[in-house]
Amino acid sequence: MAKCPAHADREASLSVKRGTEQPVIFYCHAGCERDAILAAAGLTLADVSKPHDERRNGHEIWTPRGAALAVYDYVDERGDLLFQVFRTGGKQFPQRRASNGKWSLGNVRRVPYRLPKVLDAIKAGKTVYIAEGEKDVRAIEGAGGVATTSPGGAGKWRDDYDQFFAGAAVIIVADRDEPGRRHAEDIARHLRPVARSIAIAEAITGKDAADHLAAGHALTAFAIVQPAEHTGLRVIDLEPATEVVEPPSFTCSDMLYLGGVHTLSGPPDCGKTTLACWWMLQAVRDGRHVLFLDEEGGRELVTEKFQALGAAPGERIGYVPFPSLQWSQSDVAQLAHILAERQPAIIAWDSAAAFLARAGLDENAAADVTRFYAQVLTFCARNYGAAVLVVDHDTKNSEPSRYARGSGAKLAATDVAYKIEAIRPFSKTEDGTSKLTVTKDRRGWLHRAHEVAFNASLSGTLAVAITERATDATFRPTMYMHRVSDVLVANGGELTQNDLLARVHGNDKHIKEALAVLIDEGYIKRRPGPRNSHLHELVVPFND
Repeated sequence: MAKCPAHADREASLSVKRGTEQPVIFYCHAGCERDAILAAAGLTLADVSKPHDERRNGHEIWTPRGAALAVYDYVDERGDLLFQVFRTGGKQFPQRRASNGKWSLGNVRRVPYRLPKVLDAIKAGKTVYIAEGEKDVRAIEGAGGVATTSPGGAGKWRDDYDQFFAGAAVIIVADRDEPGRRHAEDIARHLRPVARSIAIAEAITGKDAADHLAAGHALTAFAIVQPAEHTGLRVIDLEPATEVVEPPSFTCSDMLYLGGVHTLSGPPDCGKTTLACWWMLQAVRDGRHVLFLDEEGGRELVTEKFQALGAAPGERIGYVPFPSLQWSQSDVAQLAHILAERQPAIIAWDSAAAFLARAGLDENAAADVTRFYAQVLTFCARNYGAAVLVVDHDTKNSEPSRYARGSGAKLAATDVAYKIEAIRPFSKTEDGTSKLTVTKDRRGWLHRAHEVAFNASLSGTLAVAITERATDATFRPTMYMHRVSDVLVANGGELTQNDLLARVHGNDKHIKEALAVLIDEGYIKRRPGPRNSHLHELVVPFND
């Protein structure tokens, strides 16, 4: 309380307090009018009602929720101011209308932050980042990107915002907490019908985009926790003759593609895990990081294998044991952060069957296998440029097979399939030899046949040597393989052998040979049918 300057006040009768629509409210208990009080004090209404935005350059700004440290202007497509959001030192975010200065938005039109810049970027085909707050947007802009957010923070995305992102390439940068991740998923759900592509990323340091960039990381170094989904059909006028295709990059003496998914399968005691460990050790000796996700051997067994291969002090393996954990989508996010930080040359998984089981997936179900490879294995290879190496088991059939057990979708999702078979078993004290064959090479740069020598020494260590050998001249009845595949496509993808023999034109012997090769290479899956028959299910149409 204070003495009122508008009348002869013997006792304090003037109340002065902070207002909700203007910084100061005057109230005289003797009944003096506001204008009379202001005039007597030498003030005008503008002096107490004028917004304090002008004091933005490092100074505090008055709001009804405390002094603000920053103000964010939300403008429409033409750049006209609609409303403002203020950030206080206590992390409050009061909002004020541009039309009348009221500290509530009411029915004011809401738009994404930095809307004109976002629309220009989409038109130019640039990537647009969507963060959780205005501070993050400004940090991304400072790093050279175009970014936006929705007013109100997490959980406040509106249907009205979707239209602005038609045809956009979007990266949603989620805060590293559950509300932030739910918010990112909600935005992705909104934008899938309209955006050209959507990816979800997270900071590799700190909680949000601002923390990530303040730590010195680049825009390109965000951990991609959900790879880009291309949400619409696009027609590209491809002119192959003028395209420049870079040759692949390799590791481990040109045997593993960087950015590729490889499987290494074989029966027990053929040396597949030993060979995988040896490849990892070669990458370490070349000065690269490696990551070994192990669900089978355990730390002691893995350590013993690397010691047997002569691992020296200072040679470190990024080892990730999974003794009793259920693999889940949150593990993918954690893995993305590890990969972004370490940038490994090789990511080894032992084994595919174990990790699929941990994820509650069936290695014999094509949909489960396809999802795991796309969301985890291929994701790791393509987004982080690593050679993904999956140790897998041989089929349980008595006859040897050229591919790993389980659904043929494994083969379809793999860039390179290696098959290893023991010629002469080895141990710590006995030399041995295995045959290493490339049964699939999507890019076609690898030699198809090798011999792996495991040479034991008196000290108990193994020396591994891989040499090329002549490629086996194996007959493949490709013409009949096409015929069998085409008949299965035309008949719903599933027939018995007798039905195939009746429908495929040609010699029965050659048809059976083609069917056997298609089964062996994973194009067709054979399973029990009615009345002691076997149904042949097309997994992937043959195209060679």
